[in-house]
Amino acid sequence: MWVIMTPVSVHAMARSEGPDDLPPTQPLPMPVPAVLEPAYGICDVEYPGEDLRNGPQVRANVVSRDLPWPKAEADAADTRWLGCYVYTPHYSPVGVAVQMPEPVDLQHALDGIHDCAPGVPAGLFSGIVPLRPQRFPGYLQVIRFPSMLKDVHDGYTAVICDLTHVGGPYFPTVLPKGISHADLAAFLQPLTSHSDEPLRFFVGCRLKVWPTEAMVLLRDGDVILGTFDSSPRPQPCRYEDLLSRDTWGSLQHFFAPETRPRTCVMYQDKRYCVGEHHLQGRTLNEYIVSFLGIDASRVASCRYCIRDLDVQGDHCATVITIADVAPPTGDRVG
Repeated sequence: MWVIMTPVSVHAMARSEGPDDLPPTQPLPMPVPAVLEPAYGICDVEYPGEDLRNGPQVRANVVSRDLPWPKAEADAADTRWLGCYVYTPHYSPVGVAVQMPEPVDLQHALDGIHDCAPGVPAGLFSGIVPLRPQRFPGYLQVIRFPSMLKDVHDGYTAVICDLTHVGGPYFPTVLPKGISHADLAAFLQPLTSHSDEPLRFFVGCRLKVWPTEAMVLLRDGDVILGTFDSSPRPQPCRYEDLLSRDTWGSLQHFFAPETRPRTCVMYQDKRYCVGEHHLQGRTLNEYIVSFLGIDASRVASCRYCIRDLDVQGDHCATVITIADVAPPTGDRVG
């Protein structure tokens, strides 16, 4: 829903008896808004299973609650409950604990997450696989996605981009199953810190960086680790390491997924994520007008409450869209 309000003025010119009797009437200046004043759009979608979002909730063998667990409860649950981090492209990550009675295996955890984990509309994300490699030991990390991705064009995959070693974020996304090294670097380089060394990639559990001359071949669940150091890496954590319950981490140390609160600003063909540290004493609207260099009288904006949008590792509960509009004009009467 767009709401556009523009000031309107009518300029009148008096007809003089002679050309030199009166000076030409100048148009009245149009008022210019001091700040951007966005309208508010309606974006209120209730997900099936919405009750799992807030507070301790239990559904089947999956628990979503405030993290970490209190020590007494965590001690009682250790080796019987497995902490799991669930990533979904364009959605904020969630943490859940899955009850794992003997003698079930890790497929039981995947099935429970598929059926019960909150955070997305029901029925849309039928694919779920463990990450390769796991980000850290002791807890299961998975990515869920629409299984139809493989049938789109030449096929797409749900992957994780890990740029934490090069000054960037850790986030899920969707990429073609075959992409050139140059195209992958062009996509991820703007999210990294500056370096004189070229950006290289470990893909999946490979111990060597991917050759620059070869197409990068991806599978669902692959983690693309960016690095400026092309030396071989140590053996990473694997999903199979969790087959032994002795390797499971305590739920007392099962912390909530890391989030970076931002506001997503969309203007023309670009997208920006604005955090509190950018404002430096200004209001959000003042900052938007300043950093975009826009005339507030020549744009319209609308604010949407999205709540759980993930934009390349930034949690954006609000989206502000901005569109150029024609400058206000006045009609001459005379």
